Amino acid sequence: MAKSVGIYIKTPKEESKIIYVHNGGYVDYTLPLLKEHFMDIEKIRKLIALGDISRLRPRLAPEDYEKHSFANPQDDITLAYHRDRQDPLQWKGKHQTNRFFFNGIDWLMEFI
Repeated sequence: MAKSVGIYIKTPKEESKIIYVHNGGYVDYTLPLLKEHFMDIEKIRKLIALGDISRLRPRLAPEDYEKHSFANPQDDITLAYHRDRQDPLQWKGKHQTNRFFFNGIDWLMEFI
């Protein structure tokens, strides 16, 4: 069964849109992944710019030589609905009761 969550940036100077993450939203999986691969604010902004995603992985995008699609994804590349399946670009994470947010220093979790 999928565990969905929201991910966003929330600092004193910035609050981003909240992306919806359909799969893998368990704390044991998502929090270590965010802390290991998404500590750079620019990379996090690029993640948010993808819009809603099916699954979070260490890499945001394939290299030019790599084939990656919704039907045939690379295991280590984030799977985005808009980029990889051509769905409309959207951010539905605000409806998630469990959210991870980056506060400018570290990742935290909130329950709404």
